[in-house]
Amino acid sequence: EDLLARRTRLCYEHRDRGLAAAEEVADLAGELLGWDEERKSAELASYRSRCEAEEKAEGIRSEAEAQLVRAEAPETTPFIDVAPEVDG
Repeated sequence: EDLLARRTRLCYEHRDRGLAAAEEVADLAGELLGWDEERKSAELASYRSRCEAEEKAEGIRSEAEAQLVRAEAPETTPFIDVAPEVDG
């Protein structure tokens, strides 16, 4: 998901949101990152869910409602806050 959505921006640059390339990208990433088939399948499923949610959200006029629809797509990798604590 990260590669297609954030790093290559295929999800924004192609009408199909990069779905045609998703499996090949997952194969390449999986080889480099040591993913097993289960992880690769999970990454692909997550990206497809994200694309479906994004497509649904496009038809909604209210940005707040659209964000709720986008949030329905599960994240594969949890966000880890590594910023240092700031006192003040």
